[in-house]
Amino acid sequence: MIAHNFVLVHGAWHGGWCWRRVAQALQLDHHKVYPVTLTGLGRTRPPAVARHQPGYAHQ
Repeated sequence: MIAHNFVLVHGAWHGGWCWRRVAQALQLDHHKVYPVTLTGLGRTRPPAVARHQPGYAHQ
C-alpha cells in the first residue's frame, strides 16, 4: 500500500483537534497526517486588524 500525506483543515468554530479520530485511523494505515489549527483560534489569534479580509490581503 502506498502511504499518502493528508492535511486536514477544520471548518468554522473548530480546530485541528476535531480530526483526532480521523488522524488516528489514517496513521494506523501508515499515512502522514497534519491536522492544522487555522490562525484566529486560541494562541494563534492575530491582531484584530488582521482578522478581516482586507487585513489578510495586505499581509
